[in-house]
Amino acid sequence: MEKDPSNLKAIIGAILALETVVVVQLASVSVLSNSLLLTVFAFAASIPLLSIAIGLMMHFDRKETPEDERGGIYMGSMVLGCFLGLFGLIALFWHLNPAAGFLFGYLGFAGLYLATRDFE
Repeated sequence: MEKDPSNLKAIIGAILALETVVVVQLASVSVLSNSLLLTVFAFAASIPLLSIAIGLMMHFDRKETPEDERGGIYMGSMVLGCFLGLFGLIALFWHLNPAAGFLFGYLGFAGLYLATRDFE
């Protein structure tokens, strides 16, 4: 089964949109708790990293570069950007309720683990 790169672009685009909406909403908060501050910093790193990943993905797709030749910057920016985005969402849920943050984090990382098992 061949992978459709437009699906990955749509997923990363949705993550970027969600992170941007959260940051815009947090901009109106005058005092940030530690967990909200972690959210802001995680998204501050995640947004540019995922933007780099999408830019490189479009470049490599235009040149029809195979996945195994796309390099470490492409994969590193995508993986680190997604990880930081997940971390920011965990911190956001933690701010709302620590149990919700723990549950979101546990299920998020469990989902990542289960999803990556298919790539072995």
